[in-house]
Amino acid sequence: MSGFTDMFHMRAQSGDIVDAGRVKRISVMFGMLDEDRKAVGWYQFVSNGKPKSKQELAKPAPKLPGETAERLGYQIAGGVDFTLRVRKHIQLDGVAIHPKGNPATLTLQVGGERFGKIACRIGHLRTKGKEVVTFPFGMRQAGISVPLRMGPRSIHGLVKFVALARYDENKFPEGPQGPTARHLGIPV
Repeated sequence: MSGFTDMFHMRAQSGDIVDAGRVKRISVMFGMLDEDRKAVGWYQFVSNGKPKSKQELAKPAPKLPGETAERLGYQIAGGVDFTLRVRKHIQLDGVAIHPKGNPATLTLQVGGERFGKIACRIGHLRTKGKEVVTFPFGMRQAGISVPLRMGPRSIHGLVKFVALARYDENKFPEGPQGPTARHLGIPV
């Protein structure tokens, strides 16, 4: 017997570098699919934020109020997913315990211009089953950001549960839909 009770499939949906005024944050939306691929639990990793340099802070603020984002990566229909096996039983909403988010690290590695992929790994994340998990996923590269060209980095932040939904492989690249999307600022 392997000792594992549940199997899920992890898949990235999108990644952005978000300019939130005085700090820049990395935001990655990903989905946790049930074993039968009929439902998805949406999660978002948001980094703690890197303070901008004095030179960046001296520039005028963007014309639009709020946050602006630079697309880092995205997922297409039929993208690759990776398996997460857990020893203690959890539901699709069980990867993050706290509503405001659980501490975790995100490691990003750009696969080079030739391959156009970004390898992601969430680590040190405590589930509702009190188990610490690490899992990989990947996305297609939308552009090469300067901080990511320097090699793999571990970024500290929070993983937050967003919503549950039915899984549709063709609509997955669009991300969460309906009221959840509007709450996150995603146009529907």
